Amino acid sequence: MSSRLKRSFTNGIGAFPSKILQDVELVRSIVEDRRVLLRHLHLCPTNRCDLSCSFCAYRDRDLSAELPYDKIVEALECAYSLGCRAVTISGGGEPLLHPRIADVVAVCTQLGIGVGIVTNGLRIAQLPTGVAWCRVSLSPERNLDETLLELADVVTSRPDVGWGFNYVLSVNALPLPTPSLNTLLQDVSQLVTFAREYNFTHVKIASDVYDSSPLLMNAVRRIPRDDRVVFWSRGDGTPGAKQCWVSLMRPVLAADGRILPCCAVQHAVESVTKDFCCDMGKSFERVWSGQQYFDGAKCVHCYYSRHNEVLQALMEKVEYSAWV
Repeated sequence: MSSRLKRSFTNGIGAFPSKILQDVELVRSIVEDRRVLLRHLHLCPTNRCDLSCSFCAYRDRDLSAELPYDKIVEALECAYSLGCRAVTISGGGEPLLHPRIADVVAVCTQLGIGVGIVTNGLRIAQLPTGVAWCRVSLSPERNLDETLLELADVVTSRPDVGWGFNYVLSVNALPLPTPSLNTLLQDVSQLVTFAREYNFTHVKIASDVYDSSPLLMNAVRRIPRDDRVVFWSRGDGTPGAKQCWVSLMRPVLAADGRILPCCAVQHAVESVTKDFCCDMGKSFERVWSGQQYFDGAKCVHCYYSRHNEVLQALMEKVEYSAWV
């Protein structure tokens, strides 16, 4: 991982998860008590969205589902009691469409929980105060010039926020004649230039969830290298581990109230529909009191295997531990 990404809020897919080892409270809880704290909650407050992207991994869900504000507050308070110190608010749908999103951020702030938001950027001017970082998700299906013009004004007015991009290589938007591919490469280069000018921490290039072909990703990898750029291809995953400790450390609360094992579950199975049918129930207390980790052997693709390896190593009792 580059020095720039070490200062970023992104996980750095495939990178060594040094954040785990630097979290002294988490490590102590695992080594001494064999308990994984709920450290980082992904909150999906609504499935409603103001876009209809062809590559949407959530399009087969109930698109009207939305967590009531009181249920969100209850979940945040419970998560905090279980060790949560960071929340990423994302989709599902577009989180800034939730009618009380500013109040949700305020509750996190009151609890001492840091907040990051992933948004499509259409309502970026409504980004609540108290947000530590924001990642704007784009694709070839969007008008990049219009989006960046508005984003430039907001970024300039919000120096308190750490900024990043997510760019999805949508196959459906590109029938792949040479002109379209050239346009794609120009868009990615434009994003990197914008990120450099406005000091974004990273630009994550992600493959279409419905496309397993490496063609587009390999083409984009030809752009001039920049230490802000992170590539995330669906082919990068490995088979999941049965003892998925990651599901206890960084779960997802979906808009329908289900607890899901991680933020990449829609990528984890080979299926026409990308919703994830295997959840962990709806009770934080039950799951974490019994340390009921998810059976990750169900996942064909796991993108947090290195995280899980570190957690598993911390879980194991070591003889003659003084001889490091």
